[in-house]
Amino acid sequence: NVSSLDWAAAGGVSFRVGATEVPASEAAVTALPEGSRLNLVDLQGVSAPRASLVEGVALDFADLRLKVAAATGWDFLGTLDNAFVGMNDPLPPGFAYEDWLYTGRAFTFNPAATQAGWVEVVREDFGGETYWRVYVRAVRQDGSLGEPLRTRPWNFEARYLGTPAVYDSGGAPKPEIPTGYYVDFTELAADAGFHRLPAMANWRTYYQGARFSEFAHTDGLTWQDAMLLVYPPEAIITPTPFRTPTTTPTLTRVPTATPWWWRWLTPQPTRTPAATRTATPTPTLGVLGTPTP
Repeated sequence: NVSSLDWAAAGGVSFRVGATEVPASEAAVTALPEGSRLNLVDLQGVSAPRASLVEGVALDFADLRLKVAAATGWDFLGTLDNAFVGMNDPLPPGFAYEDWLYTGRAFTFNPAATQAGWVEVVREDFGGETYWRVYVRAVRQDGSLGEPLRTRPWNFEARYLGTPAVYDSGGAPKPEIPTGYYVDFTELAADAGFHRLPAMANWRTYYQGARFSEFAHTDGLTWQDAMLLVYPPEAIITPTPFRTPTTTPTLTRVPTATPWWWRWLTPQPTRTPAATRTATPTPTLGVLGTPTP
């Protein structure tokens, strides 16, 4: 990423891209043999439910962690909400089935930093999808670390202020730009190969659906290809959870006519007449008390 310009005489123009130099032996990417899988590497000094990423990605994460700590003055990635998530471990409700956390190539930072005011997110829409640019507040606010914000961050809590239009929009930009100095975490993560993911379709009504805290190191792989580098093919086959409505047709025998002799041998039912009750005269009393027929 180019951050500034430098004017010089004609023929002497040069610019430098701020990237970490990697030895050629480590920068070369070799294709894995078919059927081979990557190992999980523990992230040293990182607190997470399962602090592991696949080999190669774990090295880039360690490099990103050091860069963010140097740029902000504190260990922002020392505590993660999630790193590698096992295939049988549940994710929060509403998350996609094909989430990159299952591949060992993604992480989500601790959302407590956002609630404490140490992280600000700016909404950016591209091609009908919503993305978030994450800014981390620097420890020293004397201007030696970070830069001031130039765009109003997004306020998710505004949806609960009672305004229907704001609730339907999933929040609103903050009234003013917060003062202080921040570091563009999204840019540092992209330099290390970790890219942000678009928000889910339900992010306006579901806070975790915004996915502003999740970054994935895809390396140009599809989700299924990335899963095959961790699991065997038979482990990621999705079984059908219910019976399909289409049943297998079976042969039905054609009914045959009943022979005449079977009807002759079979006794026909006869109706038994029901008993009929006969009405009996009821004597009534006359004027003088004598029965009248």
